[in-house]
Amino acid sequence: MKSARKIIIEPVIDDSFSISRINHHLNDHETFNRLTYHRIFFVETGAGYLSIDNNIFELHDNSIFLLPKGPIYAFSDQTSVMGFSPELP
Repeated sequence: MKSARKIIIEPVIDDSFSISRINHHLNDHETFNRLTYHRIFFVETGAGYLSIDNNIFELHDNSIFLLPKGPIYAFSDQTSVMGFSPELP
């Protein structure tokens, strides 16, 4: 597990719900994010890994990640995802 160089605390969402299309290579793999609200990641297609509080999960096509408030998460090097989530920081 890599060490956290910086942790971004997500801002509070004004609306109770938001969703955005993810369709890109996630290259900011050294940034860790602390969740201030519940988050759903729906991965239509993807490759790479998602670290949540020192637990590592492999990304697979057609998978869903349900995250509660509080954990710190980060995507691994060379992660690529197409799917849906609230806007990523």
